[in-house]
Amino acid sequence: MIIKNNFVVKFSLILCISFSYTKAHANNTSGVTSPIVNPKDQSFQFRTAYTPSENNHREQLVVRMNVQKSILESVRIRLVGQVKDTTGNFEYDALSADLLWQFQHRQDGIWDSAVRFDIKTRKAHRSEGLSFKWSNRWSFADKWSITQVLSFSWNVGGESPATGTYLESRTGIAYTTNKVTLGLDSFNNLGKIGDFGKGNEQSHQIGPSVSGKYQGLSYSISYLRGITNGARDNVFRFFVKKAF
Repeated sequence: MIIKNNFVVKFSLILCISFSYTKAHANNTSGVTSPIVNPKDQSFQFRTAYTPSENNHREQLVVRMNVQKSILESVRIRLVGQVKDTTGNFEYDALSADLLWQFQHRQDGIWDSAVRFDIKTRKAHRSEGLSFKWSNRWSFADKWSITQVLSFSWNVGGESPATGTYLESRTGIAYTTNKVTLGLDSFNNLGKIGDFGKGNEQSHQIGPSVSGKYQGLSYSISYLRGITNGARDNVFRFFVKKAF
């Protein structure tokens, strides 16, 4: 009960802090969405991403909190709140909710698959967001896996909403040892379908990660390097998750 109450207080404070929308030049607190639903999942997660000042962009710290729970054996719901700091003060960014449904289970094969539906509300005059994600994971032997995510998103409302469907892909390659999991992740924001533009104008990031468990906590430490002009050059990230 103490853990639950402390968490609710901290999460409420973060949501009450009064900016950030993860686009090409913003910090990346996203993950390569796993298609696997744990039927007993009831947890919260703290995520933070830091980008130093570079190329006329200020340094930026983004903080995100997730609360999630499995409501059926193959269905998980989640609430996400995010704030950012670029001027010395945290400001509210966005609040979102999503539902993940795993419709394909590996069992005796090598493939897990799920779809995720997201709805997001953003600060002030910015557009609201809707997205659909399709996540697939192939597990080879006992230690190797590849996860591939396709994301389709739309903007709704706001003063100047961007029209059309926007496409993003995420890929994660993981090798699990006895103590930690080593990964290589990539995030590719291709832009509007039918008008992707030049490759260097898109946002492409890639980098290593290490994740594991320590005293009841699940953690992930990662680094992303921007490889195109549309992405920040360096992003340092830390995620930690606790079941309750």
